Amino acid sequence: MRDDALEIAATASPAAALNRFLESENEVLRCAAVRALPAVIENESALRTALSAFLLDPDPDVRSDAMEALSRIATADDIESIVQSLESDPVREVKLAAIEALRRLKTTDTADLLRALARSRSDDRVTWEDELGDWEDWLDIQIAAIAALGDMGATEAIDDMMAARNDEFGQNLDVQVFDALGRMGADGVHQLLTVIQTEGGTAGRRAAETLMRLAPEALEPHIDRLLASANPQLRVLALKALSPDDPRTLKCVTEDTDAAVRLAALCRIAPGRPELVVQSLFDQDPSVQAAALDRLQPPLAPELSEMLADNMLAWLDTAASVLMTAAARQLSVIAPDRAEGPLLALIRDADRPLDARIAAVSSLEAIEPAIPIDTLGAILSNPAQQVRAAVLVVLANRARSGDTDAQNMIAEAIAGTFLAAEDADRLSPADTEAHDAAMPKGEDGGRRRIRITPEGEIVDANDDREEEATQSTLDAILKDHSVEQDAAEDTPEESAPKRRKRRAVEGPDEISDALSLEAIRCSQALVAEPIQAALLERACNGNDELRRSAWKTLADSCNAVEPDAELCAAATATARDPDPVVRMAVFRIRTARQDNPQIIGDALQDDDALIRAAAVEFLPPNQAIDQLSDMVLAVRRAALKRVVLADDPDLMEAATERLVHVERSDTLCELMSASTLASAKAASMLSKGSLPPRKALVLLTAFAGDERGFR
Repeated sequence: MRDDALEIAATASPAAALNRFLESENEVLRCAAVRALPAVIENESALRTALSAFLLDPDPDVRSDAMEALSRIATADDIESIVQSLESDPVREVKLAAIEALRRLKTTDTADLLRALARSRSDDRVTWEDELGDWEDWLDIQIAAIAALGDMGATEAIDDMMAARNDEFGQNLDVQVFDALGRMGADGVHQLLTVIQTEGGTAGRRAAETLMRLAPEALEPHIDRLLASANPQLRVLALKALSPDDPRTLKCVTEDTDAAVRLAALCRIAPGRPELVVQSLFDQDPSVQAAALDRLQPPLAPELSEMLADNMLAWLDTAASVLMTAAARQLSVIAPDRAEGPLLALIRDADRPLDARIAAVSSLEAIEPAIPIDTLGAILSNPAQQVRAAVLVVLANRARSGDTDAQNMIAEAIAGTFLAAEDADRLSPADTEAHDAAMPKGEDGGRRRIRITPEGEIVDANDDREEEATQSTLDAILKDHSVEQDAAEDTPEESAPKRRKRRAVEGPDEISDALSLEAIRCSQALVAEPIQAALLERACNGNDELRRSAWKTLADSCNAVEPDAELCAAATATARDPDPVVRMAVFRIRTARQDNPQIIGDALQDDDALIRAAAVEFLPPNQAIDQLSDMVLAVRRAALKRVVLADDPDLMEAATERLVHVERSDTLCELMSASTLASAKAASMLSKGSLPPRKALVLLTAFAGDERGFR
């Protein structure tokens, strides 16, 4: 069979097979054949000649397909026919493809026609489908002409483009014109600067945005003009083109009157000038101070370190949000021996900016010796979900390093049985003084296992062991969702009126579930026994979101550790779960331990395409061919991968025939790209005179590499 396949590859000619379709009276087949020409004619000159002939085809779709293909390979010899089509062919798609060809060739001889189309419809020289004037057709052509002029660098067209910004129908083309100007070199940049300085407003902002996207070298000729501008946005733009050690950059750090310019200059010079970074700590603007603080390079001089620590502690209390956040982020680096108490106080204070409190949690991780686990656990009762999530990240890092206390705490958070003692005070009706989260372990009740009753009360689970044995905490939580006690906080970012408008009030059950969900997400790649046990409990008993996340995390853990018998048994019992995300996770767990044909077979019949695709990866190549008939591309691609890896000529031919039979030209195109034998087989099939039109279209569109004209 291999010899037969090689003979086909040597004798079959896709180009010859195309001939009868290029002459077909069926416009759909003729279009597909024209689109396939670039894939089968290797000689570029011959290809250009063939495509040019179809620019005069009576069918507009054929002409547009031919021009689109020609636009990618045209040379100067084709300009005359391209311009003729642009002027004389009324079809919008032909005109757009013709302009694309001229844009790629960058022949300035054609700029005059493009300038005319940028200004108007030019009815005296251009033919249109709608003689009465279809504004939308001209708008598309106008935009394409402007873009082409920009790529050509046709600076003589700048006045035409500026006039086109507000056409006769009121369409604003600022963005298109400014983008084109940005590609025109110095003259285009000069025009953009003029817009910023003379017009301002929306037009000025758009022009500045265009300049910001340019390469620094495009701005270099205009640096002095930019720096002299009263517009700080232009001075910031100049810094993009200045080197960090340029005296003008250094001057901007210390002398510019606008904080945005000083900030941009500071970011340019750091870390090469640490003395200017230190100097910027005394800037009058908090954003500049924050940037300087983040760019300090320890170790610092002792007197500077002591003074800076004093300032940072003050900033934690009274500074603007950006500076307070930077201080929280860096305090454990600059003054680790003074950081723990102030950071914990910041975290507990609901009146402080949320970003600063989150930064403070992350900063705790850098303190040595390490913060006690119970201290971190106390923060898990914080009303702000983002703060709780940040604590869990810190705990997860500790757990990965082998800290068993951190592992146990994450497990309890996953199971929904953990809240700090502070939470009992905060969530109960009584207005009592909050637990001191910074108090050393052993000086108060520490953390404790709790249970939330159906009435929403928090009780000590240790006092009710008998009831706990017969009713899980999760059951108690899920029995009654009517709790509406407001356990959320009021902060500058999260005021009560805003909170009421956009989310439900959190009560004990919501906080417990939210904490559990965050803990599950943080436990990925953690294979400690207590965490795995808690995940399995949630996977079997949680609400939909918790179950879904728990199963996904358990499946991910199988990449590192083979699942044990208990997990496999639970996965088998859940194999027909209605949730496809759960079924996918269960499939991954079951197949991680055993390659059972029944498991694979059931997955291949699953309603979810992603599960079917995952199952295909376990099939031998000769069985994977059957899955090429699947309705979903992802499944067909998975099957195709199995077939191609086999590198078997018999399978290649069988796969080609199967894809033609089921009319899947997209997958057939991928197969032909991966296998010359498949391409030869497809060419051989295309050459058969008895080939039905639909099968011919499948093959032609596969050669063309697209799906247009076939569904």
